[in-house]
Amino acid sequence: MSNKRIIIIANTGCPEIVDLLDDFRREVSGRTEIVGEYSSCSNDRLRGAGPDTLDAEAKVWEGLELDFAIVLGGDGTILSQARRFVDRDIPLLGINLGHLGFLAEFNLETFLGAADEILGSARLRCRERTMLRAKVFTEEVHGHLDRGDLTQEELQEKAIFEGLALNECAVVSGPPFRMIELALQLDSHPTPTIKGDGLIVSTSTGSTGYNVSAGGPVISPDLECFAVTPIAVHSLALRPIIVNSDSPVVIHIIDANEGTTLSLDGQVFSPLRTGYRIAVFRYDRKVRMIANPDFDFWQTLVRKMHWAATPITRLD
Repeated sequence: MSNKRIIIIANTGCPEIVDLLDDFRREVSGRTEIVGEYSSCSNDRLRGAGPDTLDAEAKVWEGLELDFAIVLGGDGTILSQARRFVDRDIPLLGINLGHLGFLAEFNLETFLGAADEILGSARLRCRERTMLRAKVFTEEVHGHLDRGDLTQEELQEKAIFEGLALNECAVVSGPPFRMIELALQLDSHPTPTIKGDGLIVSTSTGSTGYNVSAGGPVISPDLECFAVTPIAVHSLALRPIIVNSDSPVVIHIIDANEGTTLSLDGQVFSPLRTGYRIAVFRYDRKVRMIANPDFDFWQTLVRKMHWAATPITRLD
């Protein structure tokens, strides 16, 4: 088996990454074939003979026979590339050069230490990560959503917006930042209304992101489920819940603000109005991430988020 064919996607908006690109390229180019090098900020090709842009048609990427893409950046860079490459079935290898970082299983040191194996002829192990698809509908399809009598293909034709997310779909109140009111539907059953600053529907992968900041649970990333977490809810009794991702989560906007917005991974946005509904489905394809055999999710949780750490006691 020959060495692998890869592309490099770098967050060129980060001066630290720009400074190390030349050295990184030299380390990699002697061990594998770099088909192209791209900026995640402009999506344009920086070097190489690959497509001019990361947004080239899927059939163009299929013709390149890439083994994987190396993504240099933080979680935000990986999130954007996961949405872009999930349908192209190109695995991602994330190298965390950001701050917190849960999605990338490598940092620069661990990658370079394993580079001969990763970039050589060895077979790579991938982790498959569940993604979600959110669709926005106006009032005309409410009855169909309540009854669940339309297929995803039929719903697709009626959606005014749709998008993918690896971490979460969030409905956020927006300006003028008054409390909004939402109704939640789970397994085609209505639940109590929610009054507060919004609602997060998170994948298990995204549970350590916006979800946990809003008081939601941390979920093992290999579980097929969604966390549904209210944001600053006006109730002491309403708690985050875990639901099976086999059934859609439907959110009805009962009362919105002028700036109420649907946010996907904090990167893709769509305005929402009173009366709209959002249906959140498990996407039928999974993004593949190159696994670091030494990566331990729970130890990363301890190290980066100080899980269950003993409070520091001040001694006077």
